[in-house]
Amino acid sequence: MSTTAVFIELLISGIQASIWVALLLFSITGYDWIVALIPPLEKWATLITAMAFASWYTLGIIVDRFASLLFIFFNPATFFGKIKFIESNLQRATKDTIRLEIIVKQGGALEYLEYFRSRGRVVRSTVFNLLLTTLAAVVFVVTRCNSLGCASSQGSLVLDIIGAGVLLIIISSIASAILELAYEQRVRQIEYSLEKTEKKSK
Repeated sequence: MSTTAVFIELLISGIQASIWVALLLFSITGYDWIVALIPPLEKWATLITAMAFASWYTLGIIVDRFASLLFIFFNPATFFGKIKFIESNLQRATKDTIRLEIIVKQGGALEYLEYFRSRGRVVRSTVFNLLLTTLAAVVFVVTRCNSLGCASSQGSLVLDIIGAGVLLIIISSIASAILELAYEQRVRQIEYSLEKTEKKSK
């Protein structure tokens, strides 16, 4: 897997994580100060952008590690792997053996598997970030609703955030399950193709 691909993968995770980090920060300190800081910092835009990318990359590394730990205890493939439409999609994918045999013969098996793993890691981090973003959004609304002028609808707003967050987490978890099961399936298919190629060469 190329260094650029890994960088982009971690950058995506870091940008997602910056949302819940900002919400937690604004919950504690408020957000008026950031508005006051914008005009003086405009002349440092290039430096701030570089620092933002560095921060996103670092956050991405941290999130990737914690998301891996989370998925040790909660594996979406275990919960969603038996859903009918997932099983049917995977069964259709098993018929695509000719393309896999061509990939194996061309020596691109490792790169092909890394492509699946990369997508799986991004979705896994997305599940983790959605969980924390939902929690951070609830904290933000509870602590800052008065200043936002939504005190009268605070309860319904919290429920809306939780509902939307849970829905997005479930969708992302199903996507993660599909990618993980597809990856495992491709590994078995490639192993079979390699064994078949080996037997033919003898």
